[in-house]
Amino acid sequence: MDFREFMLRQCDAGACPETCVAAFKTYCQEFAQREFDRLKNTGLCLDLYHPVSQLRSYEWRQSMAQQRAQSFLAELREGKYKDLSLRLAQPNGEATCPVAGHQQAPEFAFDANIGTLMISGLPCAVSVWEVVEALQDSGGFAEAAWSAPSADLSRTFYVGFSCPQEAKEALLVIANKADTLLSNKGLTNGVAKVSIQDPMELSALVLPAEMSSPERLAKDLSLSAEVIQLLDKVHEIRQDFTAELLHFQGSAEQKLDLQVIYLRRVHNFCFYAGKWGENQWTLRDSCGAAVVREPYYEPVQEIWAKGHEKRIKEFLSTTSLIRPAVLGHADPKVRVRFDQVCREKTVAVTEQKFQCKDCGKFFKGPEYVGKHLFRMHTEIMQAVREELHQMMAREAFVADPSHPLSCTLNKD
Repeated sequence: MDFREFMLRQCDAGACPETCVAAFKTYCQEFAQREFDRLKNTGLCLDLYHPVSQLRSYEWRQSMAQQRAQSFLAELREGKYKDLSLRLAQPNGEATCPVAGHQQAPEFAFDANIGTLMISGLPCAVSVWEVVEALQDSGGFAEAAWSAPSADLSRTFYVGFSCPQEAKEALLVIANKADTLLSNKGLTNGVAKVSIQDPMELSALVLPAEMSSPERLAKDLSLSAEVIQLLDKVHEIRQDFTAELLHFQGSAEQKLDLQVIYLRRVHNFCFYAGKWGENQWTLRDSCGAAVVREPYYEPVQEIWAKGHEKRIKEFLSTTSLIRPAVLGHADPKVRVRFDQVCREKTVAVTEQKFQCKDCGKFFKGPEYVGKHLFRMHTEIMQAVREELHQMMAREAFVADPSHPLSCTLNKD
């Protein structure tokens, strides 16, 4: 119900605007509370709002970036990128140009479809972690990522494997667990589809000649190094990896090209567009498979470069990756609630004798019952933390102005 409909249905004709606005805010909060109670056990709700799931997503993103950095540096040491060049040999004059192929010199364009299994329409009833856990032990598993929920609350789930054959073998795993991983459980009408992606016809976006001037190359070498240092830091990539990359021996242009490719492959960041993709598939969709520069000629006027430099400086000044907060045993909120539960589970038999309700053991003081409950009944602390995490998820859901789960699901 929007504000206009609420006014017509719920407010008296003579009600003042302030009263109507306050009543509508109360209605929205109460509606969100009811919706959360109804939807809190859906996989999508857990993925979006539960603190433990948010932390898991954060740590997954960190881990994937760290693995990609390690692989990239290994390839660099092996000489894979010795023929890398993002400058065209001849003027192109077009917005795009063909490339040598997937991970082939000189452009090293990347086809995100190769070895990719895609689940389109992943139901909101299913958590992404159910799919990850089902597939991460499959042979050749390399990476998994997922999109934000669409209008029907489904997501697109991508799984990258070392080769197409391993992706095909993972199809059998999905087929054997279809009732668990692909079922909408009556919440929506969509049907999930699983497929192996076909290779793309690759091309590169072409930048103007001004981006190849010696002055521009020097500036971009410095700017790209700043972006690498920032993104390596937020993903907790080893400092010696960062140093090894930035101290690579070569010309300014060679070093820049290597840093641009590193940003794409490791961080899903397009240096020239200034866009940071959630994963390699979203980067592909927004920035293509590769970017190359026209060869430099004199004189050339700097026009495109100004916007590029502005985008990068804005990215450097605004970007962060904050670790989601979860409640530990020592958190004050946890201790207060745990102490309350301890009192509820303690029976005073006499002034010097106290009993644990759960197992019947006796202790000489209530504080000893509390220590006993913490050490021997660990499920109690786990339940306390989960109760408080659910409260945090509820607060996050209610505070979300879009309430994406509220407006699309079929009502009971």
